[in-house]
Amino acid sequence: MLAMIYYDLLQLFRSKQIWFTLFVLPIALIFILGSALANDFEGQNKDISSAKLSVYIGDNNPLTEALQAFLSDDSLPLKVSYAKNEAEVRSSLQSKRADFGILLPSGKEAASDSGSQLKLHTLLGKNAIQNIVAQTVLQQFVEGLNVHATIQSLEAAPLANGGQAMQAAAGSGTASEFSAATAAIDKPEAAEASEARSRMEHIVETSVTSNLGQFRAVEYYTAAMMVMFLMYSGMMAGVDLLKEKTNKTLYRIKAMPVPGSAILLAKVGSTLVITAIQVVVVLAVSRIFYDVTFGGQWLQVALLCLLISLFSIALSLLLSLLMSSSKSLQTAFHCIIVFMTFVSGGFVAGVGGVITDIAKYTPAYWAKDGMLELVLQGSYAGIGTHYLWLAVMALIVAAVLAGIYKKEGFR
Repeated sequence: MLAMIYYDLLQLFRSKQIWFTLFVLPIALIFILGSALANDFEGQNKDISSAKLSVYIGDNNPLTEALQAFLSDDSLPLKVSYAKNEAEVRSSLQSKRADFGILLPSGKEAASDSGSQLKLHTLLGKNAIQNIVAQTVLQQFVEGLNVHATIQSLEAAPLANGGQAMQAAAGSGTASEFSAATAAIDKPEAAEASEARSRMEHIVETSVTSNLGQFRAVEYYTAAMMVMFLMYSGMMAGVDLLKEKTNKTLYRIKAMPVPGSAILLAKVGSTLVITAIQVVVVLAVSRIFYDVTFGGQWLQVALLCLLISLFSIALSLLLSLLMSSSKSLQTAFHCIIVFMTFVSGGFVAGVGGVITDIAKYTPAYWAKDGMLELVLQGSYAGIGTHYLWLAVMALIVAAVLAGIYKKEGFR
């Protein structure tokens, strides 16, 4: 098996296309995207004093007056326009006539969506900086409602009964009896107000939480391009296997006393060596020239890269068992990689909405997001879920690969 790994590496290193695709191209794209889109992340030369807000308010919504009064404040960094329906808000965002959208459904719509819970939906626009401005201002509105709801819940408790209960507890002289008396006041008398406060505390549903202002564009695209080109590296395992099948090398290897599983493991081993070199080169260049450190958690970055590589290798080997030519595999795999990179935000940051929900079912999302969490936190404490999802996805593909190979082998 070691001899096959050595032979595969020798063939790969002789290819100039491999050197350009896996080593030169990701570094070039990191530089180009990191430089061209730096303003979208850092807010340089951006006017953030007048985010354009498009608002649709339905009929008979309990929050109508409060929201209109809040948005009428001239001191807010917003330019507010009211739309006639939800479609107009979405159209304004699409055409960039608005930077941020708010949908306040009618009373009947809100009730049908979530019972008695009030909801205020937000829509992100195409300007990341203005999205952050609008979300920050909107948070002030939500916090004001929460404070108002808390005050109302406190005023709902009758002071007369409360005073009698506390006097009785104080007369007993024990702290435990005092606590019991206080609880007796709060639960039966203020239950309705407490429930109202609970509803108000969950009043806002946002489409996505943006962290674009917390890291640099070069850090974002280092993670995104790293993941994308690691998947391209994994594709080589299946492509190489199909090429050997086409030129009859695979049949000569099978004529030797070598199990088929050793052939697959040799492809995995040689591809992992290539990806390891790729990771070291890209991380070294990013660290030296772009000052990308990932919080100094290099082992955690390496583990994320290993998991996404194993997924990609397993998927490419699986497709090599199902397809008859290397060109068809390359086409299919290229489509998969582009799709995963797009929905995970590898090309356009902060896509949000339904696309982000779809991205959570792809390994590219968890690998990229895990690296960015390391940038933000400087530790691996918050990315255990990322490791888990990547490992599960890789194991599922590997299990399918093992099942098909056991049943059919190399066709």
